[in-house]
Amino acid sequence: MDQFFVAPTCAGQGVGRALMAHLQAQATARNITRLWAHVSLAAEAFFAAQGFVVEQRQEVQRAGQVLCNARMAKMLGTTTKNHQKS
Repeated sequence: MDQFFVAPTCAGQGVGRALMAHLQAQATARNITRLWAHVSLAAEAFFAAQGFVVEQRQEVQRAGQVLCNARMAKMLGTTTKNHQKS
C-alpha cells in the first residue's frame, strides 16, 4: 500500500477501518495474499489494530530529515499458490 491516509477531520469515525476493509476485500478477490506498507509511528497502532504486524523497524532520510517508521504486513487468505505484494 502506498499513501493510506484519512483527513484529520474524519479521524475516529470509522473511515480508515472502512477503507482498509474494502482494500482487503479487493485484494482477496484478486488473490493477493499479502499486504504491506511503510507505516509512520503515528499510524502504527491503526495498522496493528487491522491485523498488520511489524516486520522491520527502519530509519529513512527524506529532505535531510531522518524519519523512523516500520514496514508492516498482513497475510490475507491463503487459498492461492502465488503470494503477491500490493
